[in-house]
Amino acid sequence: MSKAMQLSKKLEQLGPAEGVDEIERSTSEAVYFDVIDDAMCVMHDDGSVNIIENMGHGVITTEVISAANILKVLKHYRPFKEVFKKNDH
Repeated sequence: MSKAMQLSKKLEQLGPAEGVDEIERSTSEAVYFDVIDDAMCVMHDDGSVNIIENMGHGVITTEVISAANILKVLKHYRPFKEVFKKNDH
């Protein structure tokens, strides 16, 4: 199971305060972390990604992108510019 999926499963079981603590722990261990508009993007060292949004009233949503699909996503959307440097060879 990818690290993004593990985080998503943990967040489903935690309350709002514990969820915030878990997100903070995950971002400190992440390869890359950024906030874009209202979404937190967390890239894990296995290449998987969580996109986490606060929906208000203690509710968050999390999307999981597997390592296998991240390159497809990055063709259209590049939140992790520092991680994926363009190869000009």
